Amino acid sequence: MLEKTAKAFPKASIVIIGRPPGPGDEPWRNACRRVIDLPNVHVLGWRRNDELPLYYQTFNVNLIPYLVDHPFNVACSPTKIMDNMGATRPMVSTAVPECLLYTHLFDVAESHEAFVAAVGRILEAGSDDGRAGLRFEHATANTCAKIASRVVATLG
Repeated sequence: MLEKTAKAFPKASIVIIGRPPGPGDEPWRNACRRVIDLPNVHVLGWRRNDELPLYYQTFNVNLIPYLVDHPFNVACSPTKIMDNMGATRPMVSTAVPECLLYTHLFDVAESHEAFVAAVGRILEAGSDDGRAGLRFEHATANTCAKIASRVVATLG
C-alpha cells in the first residue's frame, strides 16, 4: 500500500519512522525494499516515543498502513491513533478493528485504492479534512490521567 501511495503522489514525500525490517519473511522484506528504494520515500529510522509528536504535527497526512489480516493488528490498538489525535493532523488508516472505532475522526480505508484516494482528497484540500477540532476534543477528553480517573471511579 505504501508503494502504491508513493507512486500515486510522486511529488510528495513518504516519511517512514521505525526500525528497518529484521530477518524473517522474504516476500515482506522484498516488498519493503521496493518501497524504501523509491525516490520519494525517506526512512528516518527509529525515534524515541517522546520525539514522535514533533513529527506527527508536521506531516500533511499521518498514515496507519497496517495489514488488516495480521493477527497482531486485529488485536492491537495502534498508539499512532492517540498520538496523532493531539497533533490534530489528518490521518488515513487501513480498516484494522481499532481504527474502525474512529471513522468520525479520520479516514479508514477498506482497500488500497480507497487508502490512496483518501490521501489524495486530504492533500487536495490543503491537508484539512475538517476534523482537526474533533480530534483535539477527543485527545483532551481522553488523556492518560482522565482515562485512569474513569477506571478508578468505575472500580471504586
